[in-house]
Order: sequence, then C-alpha cells, then structure tokens
Amino acid sequence: MWVPLVLLSLGAVFAGWLLHGLFIGADQAAFWHGAIFTASDNTVLEDAEHVPAIVSLLPTIVGIAGLVMSYWFYVLSPGLPGQLAQRFQPVYQFLMHKWYFDELYDFVFVRPAMWLAREFWHVGDEKIIDGVPNGLAALTADGSEQVVRIQTGSIAVYAFTMLIGLVVLISVFVMFR
Repeated sequence: MWVPLVLLSLGAVFAGWLLHGLFIGADQAAFWHGAIFTASDNTVLEDAEHVPAIVSLLPTIVGIAGLVMSYWFYVLSPGLPGQLAQRFQPVYQFLMHKWYFDELYDFVFVRPAMWLAREFWHVGDEKIIDGVPNGLAALTADGSEQVVRIQTGSIAVYAFTMLIGLVVLISVFVMFR
C-alpha cells in the first residue's frame, strides 16, 4: 500500500512545485477563471506566500521534533512515557480521552438521536404502523369467533334470524316514510 501512496505524494509535490505560479501569483486569475474571486485591491493570496521563514519551516521543525522525541521515548528510554503518564495523570487522562470530544459528542448528539429513534420505533412502528393492521386482524378474529357462536347449523334459527331482520327492515321503512 505504501508504494501507491509514495507515487501519489511525489506526483502531488512535483505538480505543486511545477505549477505553483499558476495557482498563486500573477497568473492566478486566468487559471481559476473566476472560481476564486479576489477584488483588485485584495492581495491576501499573494501575501500568504510572503510569510516569515519560521512560519514556513515550523511544520517541518515540529515533525522532526516529534520523531526525535518518539525515538527518545520508545527506543532510548522506554520507561519514561509511563513515568510521565503517572506524574501528569490529569493531563494524561485528558489527552488519552481525546479532550473528551467523543463523550461530549455522545452526550449532545448520539444519546438524543438514540432516544428519538427508540421513541419512533416503539410508538410509530410498533404501535401505529404494526399496531393498526394487527389490531384490525385481532378485531376480525374476535368478530369471527362471535359469529361462529351464532352459526348453529339449525335451519329454524336461521329462519328466525331472517324473520327478525325482515321485521326490523319493514319497521325502518314504515318509521321513515
């Protein structure tokens, strides 16, 4: 995996070095074609190129210092990181927990989102989306159990029920005539 990364990084470095004048400088307006608008009196992009040398070298200096410090801590004196961690326990814990950003993110975003999702699940999905069809199915099943009790198989009961229905129907027609 490191071979493609090295090739890509070398390409980026050389492309930046070769085309630097087009990105920033006198020819930048023609290169960007208005994608980056700068007023005629605004020289902030040009000024960003003329910073003190220490500003340009600081990332390299910090990187080399990190390499030297890691070599010192983990090769020359491997017990030193543990001693520093014990001596500066609060700072160590603060840095070990990544400034507690994960805990803060969990408290502010994850827990409320999980609560809201759980409520939508239980109320919206279980009680409404699943509850209505399941409730109608249970109502149909209960209703059919009641109808089964009425169906006795006796022709006399059926004839009597039809007679009662006919009497009710005629009564309704007579009353609302």
